[in-house]
Amino acid sequence: MSKRLSMSPQEYEQKREQLFKDWQKAWTTHKPRLGGQGEEFVKDGAFLPEGYVSVSPRILFVLREPNDFRDANRANDWYGFDLCRATAEGIRKGDKRRPWWQMVRYAGECLGRRLTWSNQEEIQEFFGHLAILNLKKANGKETVEPEILNWYAHYDLLRIREESKLLDADIVILGGTIIEAAWALDLCVPKPGPEGKNWWFGDVATRRPLFISTYHPSAWAYQKDAVGQIRKAMEDAKAAGWAFPPQ
Repeated sequence: MSKRLSMSPQEYEQKREQLFKDWQKAWTTHKPRLGGQGEEFVKDGAFLPEGYVSVSPRILFVLREPNDFRDANRANDWYGFDLCRATAEGIRKGDKRRPWWQMVRYAGECLGRRLTWSNQEEIQEFFGHLAILNLKKANGKETVEPEILNWYAHYDLLRIREESKLLDADIVILGGTIIEAAWALDLCVPKPGPEGKNWWFGDVATRRPLFISTYHPSAWAYQKDAVGQIRKAMEDAKAAGWAFPPQ
Protein backbone atom coordinates (compact mmCIF):
# COMPACT_ATOMS: atom_id res chain seq x y z
CA MET A 1 0.00 0.00 0.00
CA SER A 2 1.27 3.43 -0.88
CA LYS A 3 1.27 6.11 1.78
CA ARG A 4 0.44 8.77 -0.79
CA LEU A 5 -1.41 9.19 -4.04
CA SER A 6 0.64 8.37 -7.11
CA MET A 7 0.28 11.91 -8.46
CA SER A 8 1.19 15.50 -7.69
CA PRO A 9 -1.36 18.08 -6.51
CA GLN A 10 -1.33 19.53 -10.03
CA GLU A 11 -2.03 16.12 -11.58
CA TYR A 12 -4.84 15.52 -9.11
CA GLU A 13 -6.40 18.90 -9.94
CA GLN A 14 -6.13 18.23 -13.67
CA LYS A 15 -7.86 14.86 -13.32
CA ARG A 16 -10.48 16.32 -11.01
CA GLU A 17 -11.21 19.21 -13.37
CA GLN A 18 -11.49 16.90 -16.37
CA LEU A 19 -13.81 14.55 -14.48
CA PHE A 20 -16.11 17.37 -13.41
CA LYS A 21 -15.93 19.04 -16.83
CA ASP A 22 -17.23 15.85 -18.45
CA TRP A 23 -19.71 15.34 -15.62
CA GLN A 24 -21.12 18.83 -15.86
CA LYS A 25 -21.26 18.63 -19.65
CA ALA A 26 -23.35 15.46 -19.35
CA TRP A 27 -25.71 17.32 -17.03
CA THR A 28 -25.98 20.22 -19.46
CA THR A 29 -26.69 17.88 -22.37
CA HIS A 30 -29.01 15.53 -20.50
CA LYS A 31 -30.20 17.30 -17.37
CA PRO A 32 -31.15 14.93 -14.56
CA ARG A 33 -34.91 14.40 -14.58
CA LEU A 34 -35.49 15.56 -11.02
CA GLY A 35 -34.64 19.20 -11.38
CA GLY A 36 -30.83 19.25 -11.65
CA GLN A 37 -29.41 22.08 -13.75
CA GLY A 38 -25.93 22.22 -15.21
CA GLU A 39 -25.28 25.54 -13.48
CA GLU A 40 -26.25 24.02 -10.11
CA PHE A 41 -23.52 21.41 -10.30
CA VAL A 42 -21.27 21.59 -7.21
CA LYS A 43 -17.76 20.18 -7.35
CA ASP A 44 -16.25 18.41 -4.37
CA GLY A 45 -13.16 16.30 -3.63
CA ALA A 46 -10.04 16.96 -1.53
CA PHE A 47 -10.25 20.17 0.49
CA LEU A 48 -6.52 20.91 0.28
CA PRO A 49 -5.01 18.86 -2.58
CA GLU A 50 -1.47 19.94 -1.75
CA GLY A 51 -1.82 18.11 1.54
CA TYR A 52 -4.15 15.29 0.54
CA VAL A 53 -1.89 13.71 -2.08
CA SER A 54 0.97 13.25 0.39
CA VAL A 55 -0.66 12.39 3.74
CA SER A 56 -1.79 9.20 5.38
CA PRO A 57 -4.38 8.25 6.20
CA ARG A 58 -6.66 9.97 3.71
CA ILE A 59 -10.21 10.36 5.04
CA LEU A 60 -13.18 10.61 2.69
CA PHE A 61 -16.65 11.68 3.79
CA VAL A 62 -19.43 10.27 1.60
CA LEU A 63 -22.46 12.51 2.12
CA ARG A 64 -25.80 13.16 0.44
CA GLU A 65 -25.66 16.60 -1.19
CA PRO A 66 -24.14 20.08 -0.78
CA ASN A 67 -26.35 22.40 1.24
CA ASP A 68 -27.01 25.88 -0.14
CA PHE A 69 -28.34 28.24 2.52
CA ARG A 70 -27.91 31.43 0.52
CA ASP A 71 -31.60 32.22 0.52
CA ALA A 72 -31.71 32.11 4.32
CA ASN A 73 -28.30 33.48 5.18
CA ARG A 74 -26.20 35.60 2.83
CA ALA A 75 -23.16 35.01 5.04
CA ASN A 76 -23.02 31.50 3.56
CA ASP A 77 -22.81 32.87 0.04
CA TRP A 78 -19.52 31.06 -0.66
CA TYR A 79 -21.45 27.78 -0.85
CA GLY A 80 -21.82 26.98 -4.48
CA PHE A 81 -19.94 26.04 -7.59
CA ASP A 82 -16.68 24.65 -6.17
CA LEU A 83 -17.27 23.47 -2.62
CA CYS A 84 -13.67 22.47 -1.95
CA ARG A 85 -12.08 25.72 -3.10
CA ALA A 86 -14.70 27.73 -1.26
CA THR A 87 -14.13 25.72 1.90
CA ALA A 88 -10.35 25.96 1.57
CA GLU A 89 -10.67 29.73 1.26
CA GLY A 90 -12.84 29.81 4.36
CA ILE A 91 -10.36 27.63 6.26
CA ARG A 92 -7.50 29.94 5.37
CA LYS A 93 -9.54 32.90 6.60
CA GLY A 94 -10.23 31.19 9.91
CA ASP A 95 -13.80 30.12 9.12
CA LYS A 96 -15.05 27.81 11.90
CA ARG A 97 -18.32 26.84 10.28
CA ARG A 98 -20.01 24.15 12.31
CA PRO A 99 -20.25 21.33 9.70
CA TRP A 100 -16.51 21.53 9.03
CA TRP A 101 -15.80 21.54 12.75
CA GLN A 102 -17.83 18.36 13.12
CA MET A 103 -16.02 16.72 10.21
CA VAL A 104 -12.73 17.58 11.87
CA ARG A 105 -14.00 16.15 15.12
CA TYR A 106 -14.90 12.89 13.34
CA ALA A 107 -11.51 12.83 11.63
CA GLY A 108 -9.80 13.49 14.94
CA GLU A 109 -11.12 10.18 16.25
CA CYS A 110 -9.63 8.46 13.20
CA LEU A 111 -6.27 10.18 13.62
CA GLY A 112 -6.19 9.93 17.39
CA ARG A 113 -5.83 13.71 17.66
CA ARG A 114 -7.80 16.74 18.74
CA LEU A 115 -7.84 20.15 17.09
CA THR A 116 -8.42 23.28 19.15
CA TRP A 117 -8.64 25.72 16.20
CA SER A 118 -6.02 27.94 17.83
CA ASN A 119 -3.22 27.15 15.38
CA GLN A 120 -3.81 28.00 11.71
CA GLU A 121 -0.90 25.84 10.56
CA GLU A 122 -2.33 22.87 12.43
CA ILE A 123 -5.76 23.52 10.93
CA GLN A 124 -4.30 23.48 7.42
CA GLU A 125 -2.42 20.26 8.14
CA PHE A 126 -5.54 18.64 9.59
CA PHE A 127 -7.77 19.54 6.64
CA GLY A 128 -5.13 18.11 4.33
CA HIS A 129 -6.35 14.65 5.35
CA LEU A 130 -9.96 15.31 4.34
CA ALA A 131 -12.06 14.96 1.20
CA ILE A 132 -15.77 14.93 0.51
CA LEU A 133 -17.88 13.11 -2.08
CA ASN A 134 -21.54 14.09 -2.38
CA LEU A 135 -23.70 11.45 -4.06
CA LYS A 136 -25.95 14.19 -5.42
CA LYS A 137 -24.00 17.08 -6.95
CA ALA A 138 -26.89 19.54 -7.23
CA ASN A 139 -27.38 22.19 -4.55
CA GLY A 140 -29.85 21.20 -1.89
CA LYS A 141 -31.28 22.41 1.37
CA GLU A 142 -31.31 20.78 4.79
CA THR A 143 -32.78 17.45 3.67
CA VAL A 144 -33.18 15.41 0.49
CA GLU A 145 -35.82 12.78 -0.18
CA PRO A 146 -34.37 9.24 -0.48
CA GLU A 147 -35.93 8.66 -3.89
CA ILE A 148 -34.31 11.84 -5.25
CA LEU A 149 -30.91 10.95 -3.80
CA ASN A 150 -31.14 7.42 -5.18
CA TRP A 151 -32.09 8.71 -8.59
CA TYR A 152 -29.08 11.03 -8.80
CA ALA A 153 -26.76 8.30 -7.52
CA HIS A 154 -28.05 5.94 -10.23
CA TYR A 155 -27.78 8.63 -12.90
CA ASP A 156 -24.15 9.43 -11.99
CA LEU A 157 -23.08 5.94 -10.94
CA LEU A 158 -19.97 5.51 -13.09
CA ARG A 159 -18.65 8.99 -12.38
CA ILE A 160 -19.22 8.59 -8.64
CA ARG A 161 -17.09 5.46 -8.74
CA GLU A 162 -14.46 7.24 -10.83
CA GLU A 163 -14.27 10.06 -8.30
CA SER A 164 -13.99 7.59 -5.42
CA LYS A 165 -11.13 5.84 -7.22
CA LEU A 166 -9.38 9.17 -7.84
CA LEU A 167 -9.56 10.09 -4.14
CA ASP A 168 -8.28 6.62 -3.10
CA ALA A 169 -9.14 7.04 0.59
CA ASP A 170 -7.80 4.94 3.44
CA ILE A 171 -10.81 5.63 5.68
CA VAL A 172 -14.31 6.26 4.30
CA ILE A 173 -16.91 7.76 6.63
CA LEU A 174 -20.47 7.23 5.44
CA GLY A 175 -22.42 10.11 6.96
CA GLY A 176 -25.97 8.76 6.94
CA THR A 177 -25.46 7.32 3.44
CA ILE A 178 -24.79 3.62 4.04
CA ILE A 179 -27.71 2.39 1.90
CA GLU A 180 -26.99 4.65 -1.08
CA ALA A 181 -23.21 4.33 -0.84
CA ALA A 182 -23.35 0.55 -0.56
CA TRP A 183 -24.91 0.43 -3.99
CA ALA A 184 -23.18 3.40 -5.63
CA LEU A 185 -19.68 2.35 -4.53
CA ASP A 186 -20.38 -1.37 -4.97
CA LEU A 187 -19.70 -2.17 -1.32
CA CYS A 188 -20.19 -5.51 0.35
CA VAL A 189 -21.78 -4.29 3.57
CA PRO A 190 -21.94 -6.85 6.38
CA LYS A 191 -25.16 -7.33 8.26
CA PRO A 192 -25.08 -5.58 11.64
CA GLY A 193 -24.08 -7.93 14.43
CA PRO A 194 -25.72 -8.18 17.85
CA GLU A 195 -23.80 -5.09 18.96
CA GLY A 196 -24.59 -3.15 15.79
CA LYS A 197 -21.22 -3.35 14.03
CA ASN A 198 -20.83 -0.23 11.90
CA TRP A 199 -17.41 -0.75 10.30
CA TRP A 200 -15.78 -3.15 7.84
CA PHE A 201 -12.76 -3.50 5.55
CA GLY A 202 -13.26 -2.90 1.84
CA ASP A 203 -10.60 -5.53 1.18
CA VAL A 204 -10.10 -8.00 3.99
CA ALA A 205 -6.62 -8.99 2.78
CA THR A 206 -5.21 -5.45 2.72
CA ARG A 207 -7.58 -4.09 5.41
CA ARG A 208 -8.17 -1.07 3.20
CA PRO A 209 -10.15 1.05 2.97
CA LEU A 210 -11.74 1.06 6.38
CA PHE A 211 -15.45 1.95 6.09
CA ILE A 212 -17.28 3.49 9.04
CA SER A 213 -21.00 4.23 9.00
CA THR A 214 -22.31 6.89 11.35
CA TYR A 215 -24.49 10.00 11.54
CA HIS A 216 -24.18 12.92 9.13
CA PRO A 217 -21.86 15.69 10.45
CA SER A 218 -24.85 18.06 10.47
CA ALA A 219 -26.95 15.78 12.70
CA TRP A 220 -26.24 17.96 15.71
CA ALA A 221 -28.37 15.96 18.16
CA TYR A 222 -26.33 12.81 17.57
CA GLN A 223 -22.77 14.19 17.55
CA LYS A 224 -21.82 12.56 20.85
CA ASP A 225 -23.16 9.22 19.60
CA ALA A 226 -21.32 9.61 16.28
CA VAL A 227 -17.99 10.38 17.94
CA GLY A 228 -18.45 7.35 20.19
CA GLN A 229 -19.28 5.14 17.20
CA ILE A 230 -16.19 6.23 15.30
CA ARG A 231 -13.96 5.83 18.34
CA LYS A 232 -15.28 2.30 18.95
CA ALA A 233 -14.94 1.41 15.25
CA MET A 234 -11.30 2.53 15.24
CA GLU A 235 -10.56 0.52 18.38
CA ASP A 236 -12.20 -2.61 16.94
CA ALA A 237 -10.52 -2.18 13.55
CA LYS A 238 -7.09 -1.82 15.14
CA ALA A 239 -7.76 -4.93 17.21
CA ALA A 240 -8.56 -6.69 13.92
CA GLY A 241 -5.21 -5.67 12.42
CA TRP A 242 -5.85 -2.25 10.90
CA ALA A 243 -2.83 0.01 11.14
CA PHE A 244 -1.53 3.11 9.43
CA PRO A 245 1.05 3.29 8.09
CA PRO A 246 0.29 -0.35 7.12
CA GLN A 247 2.39 -2.98 8.83
